[in-house]
Amino acid sequence: MNKPTELYIIGGGRSITQGLSLGLPDKLEGKCCLTLNHSMFNYPTTCGVFCDYSHFYEKNFVKSKEPQPELMVGKFHEEMTYQKNERLYSQIRLDLHCGKVILLNPSAHIYDRTLKQGCYSHLLSGLFALSLAIYLLDVGKIFLIGFDAGCNPIDDKTKFKMYKGNKIAIADNGKVLTHAYSTFHEGQGKVGIYYNKANDVVKMFEVFRPEQQVKIYNVSQSSRIETFEKISYEQMFGLMNNERNEQRDYQNWIRESLSTLGGKI
Repeated sequence: MNKPTELYIIGGGRSITQGLSLGLPDKLEGKCCLTLNHSMFNYPTTCGVFCDYSHFYEKNFVKSKEPQPELMVGKFHEEMTYQKNERLYSQIRLDLHCGKVILLNPSAHIYDRTLKQGCYSHLLSGLFALSLAIYLLDVGKIFLIGFDAGCNPIDDKTKFKMYKGNKIAIADNGKVLTHAYSTFHEGQGKVGIYYNKANDVVKMFEVFRPEQQVKIYNVSQSSRIETFEKISYEQMFGLMNNERNEQRDYQNWIRESLSTLGGKI
């Protein structure tokens, strides 16, 4: 397999519903897709990406035994090495040994394209995945899917209420609409992280603005992230190249690319 020149990162924002209505899963067949957290259970997945080991990895793959993707990349946590949590410790060691999980040291505040100072930033899995994707691709195009960074109404028909001066999409029953999928998890309906001015995740994407070798597209026209060019799904489909490969070939490429960076337990 030749090294791909495109990568797709799939978050959980409600703007994905626009892509689903246009046949997004079929368009992504044979493409290299990094999926964030619960999106790996709902959309085409080459490699799942997570930062929260307790609420995500431990809950879904140690306690609940959800079907596990063939490959996941996550943030290394010191707590994973504590043998007092025998089930977690045993499972993560097994997954590392089998090559199903790769753990990377995080960098909270410093973005380094080479990842030598860690993968930026564990504060949001979308940041972590984009840092990883740029490192993997080096040159090419990255499409951000479902990177809404909030709950903006995705069209004029969406009901909304105001929250800290922002329009927040709501359902008919008044429930805040935060994700495109129905899989339940703790983050659904919670908006604080996106509108916290003291820790503004939208501004944290600005470290990627100087990037010159990889063109980054935000396929969410209602997104609060203004760092990257925003395009529609129709425009993304027109920009997609003809690269198609087996997922195991992409996965082996990712393993090889990260072989000198992966953490050990």
